[in-house]
Amino acid sequence: MSATTPPPSDHSFETTDAFGWSGFAAKLESFLLTDTEFVDGSLVVSLNAPFGSGKTTFLRMWKDQLDSRRQSDADVPMCILLNAWEDDYSGDPFLSLVDAIEKELSERATDKKTEGRLDSVKEATRDLGWFMVGMANSAVSHWTGLNAATAGELAEAKKADRGKELSRPDILTLFQSRKGALQRLKSALRSLFDDNTRPVFVLVDELDRCRPDFAIQYLETIKHVFDVEGLAFVLAVDLQQLENSARALFGDRLNFPEYYRKFAHRNIRLPSPDKAGIRNLVTRYTNRYLDDPTPESSRRKSLLNIQQVRRGLTELPYDFRLTPRQIQEGFRILGHMTSAREKKTGDLFYHIATAVIFLSFLSVWKPELFHEFQSGNISLDRLLEIISKLPISKNRDWWAIVLFTSFDNDDKKLKIEEIHKAFVNHGFVSKETTLEEFQQQLRSFGAGGFGEGPFLSELARKIQEIETFAQ
Repeated sequence: MSATTPPPSDHSFETTDAFGWSGFAAKLESFLLTDTEFVDGSLVVSLNAPFGSGKTTFLRMWKDQLDSRRQSDADVPMCILLNAWEDDYSGDPFLSLVDAIEKELSERATDKKTEGRLDSVKEATRDLGWFMVGMANSAVSHWTGLNAATAGELAEAKKADRGKELSRPDILTLFQSRKGALQRLKSALRSLFDDNTRPVFVLVDELDRCRPDFAIQYLETIKHVFDVEGLAFVLAVDLQQLENSARALFGDRLNFPEYYRKFAHRNIRLPSPDKAGIRNLVTRYTNRYLDDPTPESSRRKSLLNIQQVRRGLTELPYDFRLTPRQIQEGFRILGHMTSAREKKTGDLFYHIATAVIFLSFLSVWKPELFHEFQSGNISLDRLLEIISKLPISKNRDWWAIVLFTSFDNDDKKLKIEEIHKAFVNHGFVSKETTLEEFQQQLRSFGAGGFGEGPFLSELARKIQEIETFAQ
């Protein structure tokens, strides 16, 4: 990097992309540039992924890259990023969209022609705004220049007029005025984007988190108001959640795929992270939550001082198919579990460290299974049954023995013969393994071996305390 080259931002692919999504961004950009030529009006593409999969992070990285490239190449598409959920409270997706476009273009407009056309859009928006309902005070102030007090006086004046009987021509005139204002706005938008050699990308995030009526109204607004050539919308959504919103309004008999097709021309799925990507993310979170090098930090490196436990850190998030957001939550729990206010030395026992990792990720992935461990009533057969059904790609036998060393056996009721039989029945130990060989295996895992705490239930309760602040 040269002395004149600015450092990468906090949202750049270079600093943030753990999953190698920069290549996908390039393909998506090429796809949008091509497909805009085959649709009338605006192009609308749905970018689908479950909650917590990294849609927001991807959109921020992509916008950062497009903005950076556009500084030296005017042919790179202009990019507008907005969060629909942030404007959910206002109840007005129309103003949310126009406001985002106005802010982005106002910052980047460099010629009088564009500025004049942008003024036309703002003026048309003001005209149409008087016919919109649910306008928040902040929106009124932004588009009309009226502060909250003046807007209140205006509302009172309008209220005083309600007692007057309206004739049918007045109602028709009102309808025609609103329709005319809408047409003027669409004409102003077409003029604004008419000279662009590349479409303007409008990235809409968090639409699936909005109230059902607002989410559907947002789609309708894009369809009917912003169906303008020169715009390419990318809606980052969890389609299942969006379907739930639509069904909440229209009923369970709604054919959602066909309903959604009238809004989105294409459905594209955000690539799922592969194992290498998950490993990259785990490394970043390990450095952030478990490996604070500052002397004054309360964080202990107990987990990291045991090399073998990295197996759990890197394998379980992928095996459990955790989303990036779930992985981060698991590491937050681990960070709390390994922190201490007083300076302490020494490491966690091997089997305890591994159990802490397992239970932390399990609490995020399958809370109902986690609570079984927390109850302290789980039997050995149930423990081994759970492990046998976990989507663990490899080392299942290893996990069974490691977790067993912290199994709750306070009363020492289980004898080695019973334990050996249970491991054989669940396929974790072959029938040919003798009792002596099996005991030696147990001794090789963890200090002190079977029956010494803290037990799985105790560790699970400590994790639960993090969430409830219980003592």
